[in-house]
Amino acid sequence: MVVTSIEDFGGNEKNPKKIKLHCQYDQSIPEDQRFFESTPTGNLEMYVNNPIVLDIMKPGKSFYLDFTEVSQDTCKKT
Repeated sequence: MVVTSIEDFGGNEKNPKKIKLHCQYDQSIPEDQRFFESTPTGNLEMYVNNPIVLDIMKPGKSFYLDFTEVSQDTCKKT
């Protein structure tokens, strides 16, 4: 996915920023071709206030997005 924009809501530095990403497709890249066959498009919006993440995720940069299933036992509050 590629970062398309980061929206700053102003105020103080603790306010989260909205990061928008979308699927990137380059016909010349075999991996992109395989991905496009099963997931032709997609978007992700997330609100982030972690300075480390905000330093890394910049418009135009690309990232893999991985989904790892979490067991229900792990998700339960103790």
